[in-house]
Amino acid sequence: MPSPLVLAIDQGTTSSRAVVYDATTFTPLGAAQQEIEQHYPRDGWVEHEPEDIWYSVARTVREAIAKSGRDPRDVAAIGITNQRETVVAWDRASGRPVYRAIVWQDRRTTDFCRERAADQPWLTAKTGLVLDPYFSGTKLHWLLERTPLLKVVADHGELAVGTIDSFLIWRLTGGAVHATDATNASRTLLFNIHAMQWDTELLRYFGVPLAALPDVKSSVAEFGVTKGLDFLPDGVPIRGVAGDQQAALFGQGCFGPGAAKCTYGTGAFYLLHTGDTAVSSQHKLLTTVAAMTDAKPKYALEGAVFIAGAAVQWLRDGLHLFKSAAEVEQLAKESNPAEPVLFVPGFVGLGAPHWVPEARGVIFGLTRATTAADLGRAALEGVAFQVADLIDAAEKDAKEPPPPAPEEPTPQPPPRREGGTARDASRDSPDVPEIRRSFSPPFREGLGVGSAGAGAVGLLRVDGGMARNDWFLQFQADALGSPLSRAAQSESTALGAAFLAAVGAGLADQSKLGAGGRCDAVRAHAPGRRPRAKARRMAPGRAGGDRVLLGRRVKYHHGASPRPPSPKMDTEGIDIALFDMDGSLADYDGALVRALEELRAPEEPPITRENLWQTEGREHILARLRLIKGQPGWWLNLDPISTGMTVLRLCERLGFDVHVLTKGPKRFALAWDEKVRWCQRHIGPDVDVHVTSDKGLVYGKLLYDDYPEYMLRWLRHRPRGLGVMPVAPHNRDFVHPNVVKWDGTNLEEVTRAVLVAKNRNPGEALVLG
Repeated sequence: MPSPLVLAIDQGTTSSRAVVYDATTFTPLGAAQQEIEQHYPRDGWVEHEPEDIWYSVARTVREAIAKSGRDPRDVAAIGITNQRETVVAWDRASGRPVYRAIVWQDRRTTDFCRERAADQPWLTAKTGLVLDPYFSGTKLHWLLERTPLLKVVADHGELAVGTIDSFLIWRLTGGAVHATDATNASRTLLFNIHAMQWDTELLRYFGVPLAALPDVKSSVAEFGVTKGLDFLPDGVPIRGVAGDQQAALFGQGCFGPGAAKCTYGTGAFYLLHTGDTAVSSQHKLLTTVAAMTDAKPKYALEGAVFIAGAAVQWLRDGLHLFKSAAEVEQLAKESNPAEPVLFVPGFVGLGAPHWVPEARGVIFGLTRATTAADLGRAALEGVAFQVADLIDAAEKDAKEPPPPAPEEPTPQPPPRREGGTARDASRDSPDVPEIRRSFSPPFREGLGVGSAGAGAVGLLRVDGGMARNDWFLQFQADALGSPLSRAAQSESTALGAAFLAAVGAGLADQSKLGAGGRCDAVRAHAPGRRPRAKARRMAPGRAGGDRVLLGRRVKYHHGASPRPPSPKMDTEGIDIALFDMDGSLADYDGALVRALEELRAPEEPPITRENLWQTEGREHILARLRLIKGQPGWWLNLDPISTGMTVLRLCERLGFDVHVLTKGPKRFALAWDEKVRWCQRHIGPDVDVHVTSDKGLVYGKLLYDDYPEYMLRWLRHRPRGLGVMPVAPHNRDFVHPNVVKWDGTNLEEVTRAVLVAKNRNPGEALVLG
C-alpha cells in the first residue's frame, strides 16, 4: 500500500507553490509554481487580487498532484504557509473579496504610524512589534476607515477579515471555517502575544471589530476539511498552518532555543528561536510567536529586510539587465571588484533594525565603466549587508547585560486613538507580563557568543531562492565572518508546512523530524580569507554617509568640531540660513517640563522652564530625562515653536536657502531619524537637514540658535555673519554686536537685520543699527 501524502500550500508574495511530499520520508514527489501579478496603484502601494491568489493555489495543487503520479485521494493532510501581514476582507455570505489584498510591503499607512509614534511602547509591550505600515492592523484600520459601510458590516459580523491563510482556509473548507494560527495573528498588531488572544484594547485602538476576525489556533490544530473543490476530494483535513517565516524555521529543524535561520525570498527574514521566553530586543528586532505544536506558546526574535530577491527581480524586469534571475550569480562573478558600486535596495522603506518607512533605494558609485555585472553584484551585496545588520543586532542583544528595569509605570493605551467599535474579547486581557530583556545561555550558544572559532555568530541555516546562489552565500558568510549552512531542500517554507500538517495528522513525530537527513544541511559556506565584507558595511546613516529619504537631502556627521560641510565649499557668499532645531524650532524644553510634571510626586517641587536645568541634587530628574527622551516618538512629536517658524519662513521669503543643523544625541539612537522626520513634517520634504554628533558645522550667512555656546562658536568662524537668538531663560544676559535678540514682538528689527546679512558682500563687515 503506498504511503500517504502530505500537501503543502505555500502562498508567497510573488508566487504560489504547491508541493506533494511522501509522508514517511518527506521526499518531494511533485511540485508546481505560478507567479501572481503585483499591482502598484500608487507610489508605495502594493496589492494583489485575492481571486488571482485563489486560482493560482488551485492550479498549482492540481498540477503538483498530477506530477506526483498519485491519486488526490492519497492526500492525508494539508499544511498551509503564507505571506504574512498581507490582509484580505471578504463578504461572509458570498465569499467574495470586497477589496484587493493589501500586501505586507504596502506603505500607505506611513502617516498613520508617524502620527502615533509616541504610542509605540504600549503597543510593543503587548505585541512585540513596532508601529509600522508593515503590519496588518494599520492596513485594516485604513480599509475600514475609508469605507464607512464596511465598518458597519464588519460590526454586524457580516464581513470577514484576515491574513492570507485565513482566506485560503475559508475557501478550502467551503466557507465552514474562519481561522488562523498564532504565528500569523502575532503579525497583525492586534494580538497579545502573552495572553495569546485578540486584545480588546488593540482592537479598539485600530478600529477593528472582533466579529470580523478569525479564530486563533495553534499551528498544529484542526482547521477543518476540504469541501466542494474540483481539485481535491471532500474531507481532506487541514492540520498545519504557519506564517512563511515561522514555517521555514520549523522546516529547518529549528525547534528550540538558540536555533536560527534566514530565508531569502522577496525579502530576507532572520529568525532566532527563543523557546518559551518572549525576549525583548534592545536593538529593534521583533518579538514574535514561533510555530506551536500544542497550546504552549513558543517565541522567536525576528528581523526583516523588505527587499532581497525583489532587488534582483527589479534589475531583471525594471532595468532589463538580464532575462533570468539565475544569471545574476554569473554576473557577480564577472564583475569588476575595482568598481565599488553600493546598492541599498530600500524600495519600500527600511525594516529592522532601522525602521524607516520613508526610506527609498539608492545606488552609489556609478561611473561610465559601471556594467550590468557590477549592478548585479551590488544588489547581492546590498542584501547581504542588511542581513548582517540584523544579525549584528541579535549579537548585541546576546552580549549586552539586561538594562535596569525602568522606574516608569507600565505604558497604558492612549484613549484618544480609538478608531471604531470592537466587541469585547471573550475575557479581559491579563496584565502584560514583563518581556525578558536578555539572553540566557541557550540563546547565547545559538549565536556563538563565547564559542571558540564561531565568529560573530554561530552556524546560520539558510534557505529560499537566493540561497541557491553560491556566490551570494559566500559573500554573506564573509559579511558575517561566520559559516552558513544551506538546507538540503531550499524550499524550507513548504517543508515546514508539511512537517506541521504531518504532526497534526499523526503521521510524524516532531522529535524525529530532524533525523534521516530531513533537516540536514547539504553545504556549508565558511568565511573566506579576504578582508571581511563588514569593512564595507553600508548601513544607512553610518560613517557620515548620505541617506535618501523621499528625495530629502540628509547628512549624518561624526567627528571633531568645528568644520565646514565640505573642504572645497566656501559658503560665506551663499544665501544660506542655518537653523537650530531643539529650543529654536522645536519646543524641547516645554515637552520636557510637561513630561516631568506628569512623573513628579506630590511632595516634589514643580518643574518649570526656569529651573529645568538646575540639576544640583536632582539626579532623579536627570534619570527621568533620560527615560523621557529615549521613548520612541518623543523627538518626532515635539511641538513647533511659532516664533522660530516665523523667522524661518521670513528667511525663505527673502530668498535664503534654509538648512537645519541639529545634534544627534549619542544616548538616544532614535533621535537621529526622528529629528529628520520632524523637519520634513514641519518645514517641508526638501529641507536640508544636518544631524551631527557635536553640531560642529560652520557655514552660511545666518545662524538662528537659542544657545550662547553654539552661537559664539559659529561667530568665531563667521565673524561677519548674523546671529538671531530667540530669548529664553538661559540666554537673557547674552549680548553680541552681530546678534539680534528675538522676543516675538520685534519682527521689524529682525527683518532689517536679516536683509543686511543677505545684502552684505563677501568680505564686508556686518553693521547692524
